[in-house]
Amino acid sequence: MIRRHLRLPAAAALVTCALGCGEGGRPAEPVLPIPTAPTGSGPTASVRVVSTLTDQPVSGASSTGASVRSTPSDGDGFVMLEASGPGRYAVRVAAAQFVTRQTTVAIPGSDARLDLIPSSFDLVAFDQMFRGATSGGRLIKWLAGPALVVQRTGLLWANSPNDRYLAEAEQWTDGDIDGVIADLTFGLQTISAGVFPAFSAIRVEQAAAGTVVTVPQAGAIVVARYRSLRGPSGDRIGGLGKTNIDAAGVIRGGMVMLDRDTELQSSSPRRLRVHEIGHVLGTSHVTSRLSFMNPDGTGGLPNEADQEAFRVAARRPPGSRSPDVDPADFTLNATGRVSLSPPPVARYAARAERLGATPEGRRAARSRLPPAGCAGFHGRT
Repeated sequence: MIRRHLRLPAAAALVTCALGCGEGGRPAEPVLPIPTAPTGSGPTASVRVVSTLTDQPVSGASSTGASVRSTPSDGDGFVMLEASGPGRYAVRVAAAQFVTRQTTVAIPGSDARLDLIPSSFDLVAFDQMFRGATSGGRLIKWLAGPALVVQRTGLLWANSPNDRYLAEAEQWTDGDIDGVIADLTFGLQTISAGVFPAFSAIRVEQAAAGTVVTVPQAGAIVVARYRSLRGPSGDRIGGLGKTNIDAAGVIRGGMVMLDRDTELQSSSPRRLRVHEIGHVLGTSHVTSRLSFMNPDGTGGLPNEADQEAFRVAARRPPGSRSPDVDPADFTLNATGRVSLSPPPVARYAARAERLGATPEGRRAARSRLPPAGCAGFHGRT
């Protein structure tokens, strides 16, 4: 959410660390435990340990857990885990200059890749962005590429708990819609670290003036322009992002709400649009450093530090908590688990600018999207 007519410097966050924090709020270097060596008598699973940010193997990583035997990772990052019997085992993987990760591995099980966050990474800002107060301190995310629904007709904002709004006579032009699609596609591809290179489908709807529109749609991000948009506090704002989240932290639907006057007065609306789709993709406000998610809107478009945060978030399951704890029901090497790993670092940033480069290409990408129900849409703002 970005407020209108108010530009205040971002406040410095007061951050405390309950466990293992070193200088500057970063986790202290772990004291590596010595794992129990495998005996060759039990079921096994192979894990390759790499750096989240570079994909380079991490050698010397120590993997420990109750009833789990292993050796430190070799030069290629490989670890062989051995258990006393088949089952799911909680393990802690630690390495010098990396944040310790806690996860669960099935033994025996298929080979898996486990990535560690470098200790130099800004975990304070990451937790504000992806595991903030508005998401209950856990990471929330889409697990399937969302569709995009563009409401051509302008809506009149009202304090509506069911997100039902009156359609007015004013409409976006084709050029306006092309710009919105391009900006939100850029945001989707960039913030997902290339996991979602484009929307799964795009549809333009046109409500008749005087009708009441129920905006949310399951599996989709619905974008519309609103007259006199206000936030939860009742103040006028430039934009608002809302999400529908299930109990596991998976985002099931979202809304990008753009204020009519702010849109018409802006010569470069992309920053606001990307900020608001950031909320819909699971981000919260960042106050500890410069970011596109600064609450006053002065952070611009995503910077290099933001893109590092996107890459870490893309490699973590919904429900991940600080400093790097996977949820108890997550299994790293579960059979049939869909991988949402981002493409190599050098590829996804350059590709974002090319998406939706021409109006013809964007119009060709639009496809019919079947109507979706939206009962019980309860989201964060």
